[in-house]
Amino acid sequence: GHVVRYDAVTGATIWDTVTSASYRTVCFTRDDVNVIVSNGPNVTAINFLTGAVSWTRNLGSTVGAPGCAADGSVIVGTSGGSVFALDPILGVNRWVAPALGPVSGAPAFGTAGQVYVSSTNQKVFALDGSSGTTTWSFTTQSQFLNGPVVGHDNSVYLINVNGEIFKLRPDGSQIWSVDLPCNTRGNFSIDPEGTIYVGLSDGLNGLLIVKQVLDDHSPESTLLVRGKNVSGGLPELQSVDGQYFVANPGPVTSQNEFPIQLNCSTTLASDKLDRLTVNITTSVDSPGLIQVISLYNVTIGNYEIVDVRSAPLVDATTSVNVNSPSRFVDSFQKTSTVKISYFPSTFVPTSVWKAKIDAVKWLATPSFAIP
Repeated sequence: GHVVRYDAVTGATIWDTVTSASYRTVCFTRDDVNVIVSNGPNVTAINFLTGAVSWTRNLGSTVGAPGCAADGSVIVGTSGGSVFALDPILGVNRWVAPALGPVSGAPAFGTAGQVYVSSTNQKVFALDGSSGTTTWSFTTQSQFLNGPVVGHDNSVYLINVNGEIFKLRPDGSQIWSVDLPCNTRGNFSIDPEGTIYVGLSDGLNGLLIVKQVLDDHSPESTLLVRGKNVSGGLPELQSVDGQYFVANPGPVTSQNEFPIQLNCSTTLASDKLDRLTVNITTSVDSPGLIQVISLYNVTIGNYEIVDVRSAPLVDATTSVNVNSPSRFVDSFQKTSTVKISYFPSTFVPTSVWKAKIDAVKWLATPSFAIP
């Protein structure tokens, strides 16, 4: 085997270093001094400038593709089932995680120092980057030949040979999965926009692109629970266009009731959400009013307040980003309901104030599209 460096402009050979069989993807050390190569049972560090071998280690069985952690450690798995963290200068062990399962793909790294490796025994492991201790594992129905990748939000993406893609949180819990129409081989990567690129096999040789598409919804129904409808209705809540649902306050029997309460509901594509954002464009015509946004929590069977602020006197969009959003979506009907409420923080005569709602939008992530 050979590792060759070419001139990027002319294509001329700069150096050609002979190794044993080298067919994995290489990586650079964090200081860009060495190129790390997996060749048979060996890991070899080659000086990028000269092509000279800086060090080599025999790990006892075929070595998978290497990767370099944030602390500089060279991380490689082996067909013997161990994962090694090697010093980038000397090649000596920093730690060894034994008996995880055969590893061929490159590792991936989380922002908190996690090391993620996948194996052909159908499992993916999260290791502590400082010690190699396993913090969690995730099992599927098929083996992994590709290593995991980490997205911009620190989520972990996996793909097995059966074409199942999984998205996990850093704690190992599943966010979603999607089945592709074929088996997969070759590289697996993700771009900054969250688009996934997958190599195909099984008669469909080529590249498949999987997009995580923002699921955009407007209200499908609305109900004024308390207050008087002055003008507008459901059509006025569909878009930011200066057309309003307008309401005056209604009578209340206690200080715990809101003089204006408007419920809006929609149907989402899925109840298995990564993120949920609700955008509400509103204004009021008097100072001293408070706006409260609540979402119906299907787990507790009641509304949960997600935002409280002074109501804007001119049109403004309140954007509420929800963590663990699946609790706000009915798992059977896929419906989500938002309640927009107003009350005076000081005495405001009910005859002189009103609320105007221009638009309500749900932005759910992800749904999927395969171009």
